Amino acid sequence: MLAAAQNRRSAHDPLVAWREAVWDFVTGRRELAMAKLAGVQPQFADRQRAVWMAHISGDLAAMKEKYERTAPSADGEARVFYASALLADGQKEAARKLLELWPLPVEAGGDSMVESLVFPKFIELRRALGMSVP
Repeated sequence: MLAAAQNRRSAHDPLVAWREAVWDFVTGRRELAMAKLAGVQPQFADRQRAVWMAHISGDLAAMKEKYERTAPSADGEARVFYASALLADGQKEAARKLLELWPLPVEAGGDSMVESLVFPKFIELRRALGMSVP
């Protein structure tokens, strides 16, 4: 990521700090990611923080509601984060059932601030549940 970030800086990419923050967040360095958002336009950084926190909060009721409101043809994002909340709550079989579907449906017009989290979280959850990784 270092060389890519340097190339983006050289190209005067205004999103380089955001891209680095997303990379750090997806690879498990959440505190560093939050710190790097300081270099992003405030309204954009605030939105990214809110999106991340909403999707990692583990609020089981909120995750269930979002999953149930989402059309099955576009529920990949909601499915993965609801499964994560279920697993955190100790409901392994319910989480496993949600993660059996592959490939995950792609949410048309989904939130670009979240899409980078879906696949890594899906893989992480399947491994945690002893499921094969596609």
